[in-house]
Amino acid sequence: MGLRFVIIELNHRIMEQGKAAGHPIIFGDATSEMMLEAAGVRQARLLLITVADPVGIQLVATRSLQLNPRLFIVTRAGCLEQLNELRDLGVHGIVQPEFEAGLEMMRQVLIHFQVSPTDIQRFSDAVHSELYAPICAHTTSGRSMELLRNLKHANRSLEIEWMTVPSRSVVDGQTIGVMAVRKRTGAFIVATLRNSTMVPNPGPDHVLEAGEMLAVLGTGAQRAALRSLLDDGDGADRRAGADPPLTAPKGSDLPRPSAPSAPE
Repeated sequence: MGLRFVIIELNHRIMEQGKAAGHPIIFGDATSEMMLEAAGVRQARLLLITVADPVGIQLVATRSLQLNPRLFIVTRAGCLEQLNELRDLGVHGIVQPEFEAGLEMMRQVLIHFQVSPTDIQRFSDAVHSELYAPICAHTTSGRSMELLRNLKHANRSLEIEWMTVPSRSVVDGQTIGVMAVRKRTGAFIVATLRNSTMVPNPGPDHVLEAGEMLAVLGTGAQRAALRSLLDDGDGADRRAGADPPLTAPKGSDLPRPSAPSAPE
């Protein structure tokens, strides 16, 4: 990707492997101010700390910020308590391995109990936001951080979500065009996955089937509208007092409006 970097490595074997691979690597202890100086921390734009020792993480971060207060640091936190300490120190990017491992274990449990992938994704996103939100709120200075927050907000506002067509959905057996997905919800179906076959950018003639997974692009409200359509699209129209937007093809399970009865 064309990014320049320097590695500080205390393990001699790994250092030799890095040199053999042609990487710029320095043998030494990253907690040493002299080693940080030699690696060019004063001029660096970003520091990635990969050591596992909580004390070592704290020392490297503290001494690096003393040499370069504007340095953007990405590191792991040895525990949840250290996550807050690093945040207060001014570290911007923090990952808590035990938390991430626990979240992955929970995802595996939900998969085993056949929770839908979409619900698992929403659960993971919510838990992530709850843990890391204080860190994002703490880093409020600098034009770069302001831009990063804006980009993150835009990404949350307009993102891709996977949805599954329910077994009794009114869209089962209907085409994307006939269901007027874009017009009725504002969301785009950018891909579908059926029986391990991916269909990118499906056209209006693509027939939706129960069990098929849809990659949906849109705002939160647009995606919610499409979820409602998948669950009870035609029923939602009737509750709103609107005429049915389409006539169900012959043999379809789509509910049809009943004809008015003749006066007695």
